[in-house]
Amino acid sequence: MFSFPQHPSSPSETKIILEETTETLASLLLISGLPLPPLTSYDVIEPIVCAAEKYYMPGPLSIIRTLCMTPSFLSDPLHLYSIAYRYAWSEEACSASTLSLSLNLHSPEYLPTLHTLSTSALLALFTLHRTRRYATWKELKYVMILEMDCRSLGDGILNAGLEAWREAKGCWDARSGGQEYKSVLYDKAESVRVVRGCIEQMLKCI
Repeated sequence: MFSFPQHPSSPSETKIILEETTETLASLLLISGLPLPPLTSYDVIEPIVCAAEKYYMPGPLSIIRTLCMTPSFLSDPLHLYSIAYRYAWSEEACSASTLSLSLNLHSPEYLPTLHTLSTSALLALFTLHRTRRYATWKELKYVMILEMDCRSLGDGILNAGLEAWREAKGCWDARSGGQEYKSVLYDKAESVRVVRGCIEQMLKCI
């Protein structure tokens, strides 16, 4: 256990017992005005952040917040998002959520980190991903409605629209997942089939 040293002349033998490990407290004290210890992973900084928050030490917290925005920590955006949301670091949480858009949140490798998120943090993240997922499809639907207003036959949608429109290309090109896992968000062939079926089922005469 870690205890504060007593003054040699102090008659008291009372020791202050702290919950943190010796390594965590030593790192915390080193950050406070002394050369920094190696802070190279989330496993190292998380207990330090927790202790700094507990003992109200804004200096170490500001150093670690800055450190979290370096490439070595940004490479794990979900872990950064977990810490940033927990401690109300809004700028870092926003940056981490943006970086998470390249990840497939349903991949098993991310489940341990997702389990550390609060309900509000998890919902906010999934809402962001869902909104992004349906944004391109929403734009394409709006363009198809405008096309039907101009030419109700619908052939403009089927003959060229779903191939050439910028909104259509955005849907077919949309991907989810990181560098090792990428999948299309919209099946082009199936989507075209469904749209064609809907148009063909529409009334053709009075």
